[in-house]
Amino acid sequence: MALTVNNDSRIVSNENNIIIGSSNRNSNNLQVSSTDNLKITSRFYQRNLINFLGECLNSLSDAIDNNSCFNDSRAEEFQKDIKRLKNKISVKEKSGNLLDLNVCLIGNTGSGKSSLINALINHQIMPTDGSGEACTTFLWKISNNDNNEFKAEIFVKSFDEYQGEVKQAFELLSELDDKNQEINSQILSKRNEAEKLLETLFGPKMPNDQNNKEIVFGPKRVTKEMAMSDRSIQEHLKVQGHEIVRSNVKDFVKSLKKFLVPKRSDVRRSLPTFSKDSNNIPYWPFVKEIHIQGPFEVLKNGVILVDVPGNGDVNEGRNQIAKNVLDITDHIWIVSDIRRATSEKNTTNILSESLRDQLKMTGKYLTRTFICTNSDNITLDDSDDTDLDDELTREEAKLKKEIKIIENEIIELDDDSNIRKNISVTKEKVNKLEKESEGKKKRLKEISMILSKQATTRAAKLRNENVKKKILKFESQSQQKNLEFVEYDLQVFTVSSIEYMKLKNIMRNDERSLFQNEDDTEIPKLINHLKEISKINISDKINNIIKSIKALIESMLRYSDVNILLKTPEERKQAKDKFINERVDLIHKYRDIIENIMKEFSNDIDKYIIERMNNVGKIEAENKCTTIVTNHGNHLHHKIWKATVKRDGYYIDSNGTLHNFNEDLLYPIVKSVTNNWFVVFNEIPKKFVERLETQVNEVITDCFEAIDEEILKISPNKKKYIEKFQFEIKESKEVNMNTVKEKILSKIREVQNELQNKLEDAMKKSMNDAYSNAISESDWQSMKSCLINYVATNKTQIFEDTINGFKEQISVSIDDIQEYIIGTVFITLNENIESDYACFWETSRQPNVGENNFKMFLNEIVDKLNLIQQNLNEQLSKREANNEEVAFVKGKSKRQVKVEN
Repeated sequence: MALTVNNDSRIVSNENNIIIGSSNRNSNNLQVSSTDNLKITSRFYQRNLINFLGECLNSLSDAIDNNSCFNDSRAEEFQKDIKRLKNKISVKEKSGNLLDLNVCLIGNTGSGKSSLINALINHQIMPTDGSGEACTTFLWKISNNDNNEFKAEIFVKSFDEYQGEVKQAFELLSELDDKNQEINSQILSKRNEAEKLLETLFGPKMPNDQNNKEIVFGPKRVTKEMAMSDRSIQEHLKVQGHEIVRSNVKDFVKSLKKFLVPKRSDVRRSLPTFSKDSNNIPYWPFVKEIHIQGPFEVLKNGVILVDVPGNGDVNEGRNQIAKNVLDITDHIWIVSDIRRATSEKNTTNILSESLRDQLKMTGKYLTRTFICTNSDNITLDDSDDTDLDDELTREEAKLKKEIKIIENEIIELDDDSNIRKNISVTKEKVNKLEKESEGKKKRLKEISMILSKQATTRAAKLRNENVKKKILKFESQSQQKNLEFVEYDLQVFTVSSIEYMKLKNIMRNDERSLFQNEDDTEIPKLINHLKEISKINISDKINNIIKSIKALIESMLRYSDVNILLKTPEERKQAKDKFINERVDLIHKYRDIIENIMKEFSNDIDKYIIERMNNVGKIEAENKCTTIVTNHGNHLHHKIWKATVKRDGYYIDSNGTLHNFNEDLLYPIVKSVTNNWFVVFNEIPKKFVERLETQVNEVITDCFEAIDEEILKISPNKKKYIEKFQFEIKESKEVNMNTVKEKILSKIREVQNELQNKLEDAMKKSMNDAYSNAISESDWQSMKSCLINYVATNKTQIFEDTINGFKEQISVSIDDIQEYIIGTVFITLNENIESDYACFWETSRQPNVGENNFKMFLNEIVDKLNLIQQNLNEQLSKREANNEEVAFVKGKSKRQVKVEN
């Protein structure tokens, strides 16, 4: 392994290796590099580091094969760990993204993500639209290309994938008349999406023939069988990968257009399917991903911008893309239009609960930045005319006075009879005054425009700062509301992509820009932020790999140390038996703790929700149910009302509006427990997991103390090893416990959402007879009367059955949470504990020949890894000394949240 270690921690890169060199000029191993070579953002520097780490792993693997310190099973475990780390390096390195920073942009449809990317890369490549429709209908990845050319890789669906989507869509729609099919709002939403997909492909849904009730779409009346066997689409999708390479951006964007959604809605209404020529079929409905590469300066450090379909978009498939891409995400940019960003509902919905939980489970929730777009969007009514340019303000006032004087002088000339006798002289004087007045008015208009723009700019900047403060305040409250245990500082930017591109001449500037310089748009600040998080990302990833290698070496040293192993077989058996017995006992204690806490949680649900529903909600529902039925029918078109009753209380109309009669009937019950619902599923679980943590810590401590005492009783000279284990276990347990708490709370929130749906299901089940009786009537008025009479007669039984059915679901959910927690706590908190302790009783294959040389070799690698870590930390600390932004990104500052100035 080409690596030299001396007395200093500087790393020098050259073409073949990484050298950790000395600052001593007399050293024989001295190699000096320029400061540029030492930048962690240098791709050359990064490749050398990765190559060296790979060589470390290869050396460790060879050492295990050539050394007899470990028995076969332990050697196999070590080789598995090495293989896992090598795969982590090699797979990522092969795809060129081990140290890349994947920044995922998440925002509601129309939030300006595409324009933001265009501003960052200095080219108008991403499709944009101001209509609020989804411009991004698939995944985009944008990265740098050192070849100074523009390249796009377009990935489309296979014909099998197309068939699967079409088949599922037709089947969802064909189940509408199946009375055995469970129907709820989620299923109806999926069916609505299925209908939209088929209308996009084949045209609008057509009415059924009287003799044939098969579902058909488009003027060609495309059936499921016809859609599944469309040869033109099959031919069209034979090639799943397409590539575009152009030397200039104009030709590149032009070539890319055929894969993008047309802006005109009539063009994209349906495809020319069943055509003899597959070339007539556009690609855009079948595109899955587009990867763009170009000479993008801001992405040179290995940043990859990932633009996902608009979150909150009606298309569930697009939302699923956002969830899937989070696995490769290193940093989250939450993007929102500035006028919507301060809305609590909008801010909450940008990251849906499922996305938020997924981020927390992977530890990525704390690596997010909030970006408000369209920061120049402000009206004249919002202008602030205080603190404007004094000189211009004085000139404006002076001009107004002078113009007034001139106008009065003209009036006097017209009125003066003596002057009027000499008409030519009067006309000459008036013309001269009018000309002077026009000049002054022109200047006054210029000044007024400048002052107006100053006022608007000032108002925009003030509004932007207030928006930042509101978002930070909301996020602070949200951390408490959403039970976030790890506090961090969020950074907020208010940017104007359009203004920035105008100032950079990236796009036409038909109107005068609001901001006078690029810094006002905050895009340059965002670029600097991107550079900083890129550096920290690289350092963190390298450090994580180094930590894993060092942990592996620590374990190898432990198992190769003959002084750790208990001397006799009897002592080793005694220690191992004690460990096994304590672990079994620990599992039982875990279960007892969790069962007791879950029993209390179940009692809280009965107390705060079920009793409240019975004592308040049910009575209120009985009193209002007849009125609810009557009012529900009054505001609907009779066909929609009829369809809602026929479909057990649910219906999505042609506009995509969900009509949920069961939800209306439940409203008084739900309202009675709204506040209690928050207490039971937010406040109580937080106290619950904190108490769980305390009790679990106690039993874990007791367990390991018992094991430690047994080992020390057998061999007192093992005390120094025991103390080291105690520190490592404590450190690991603290980290893992935060993960456990997030997993538990995520599970409780998941169950909460399920219960809300189950309550509707229980309501629908209680109303089954009512719907069945109403459907038998011939007209909608009779249906309505039948429903009103049934509800009025059976209201007590209806709501009792609903609450009892809901209570049964709660019991099932509590058991589900309990078993999940037991498994989660045990698996997460007890990983690798056995491998830590087994070194006391696990024997080597043979006496450790050459043990000292082996230890020296391992320690030498650790020393080299420590020096690399030191160098990385020094590079970051130099930046930190001059920039507080790094502390923000790393999330290590106190709760005092700072705002970008």
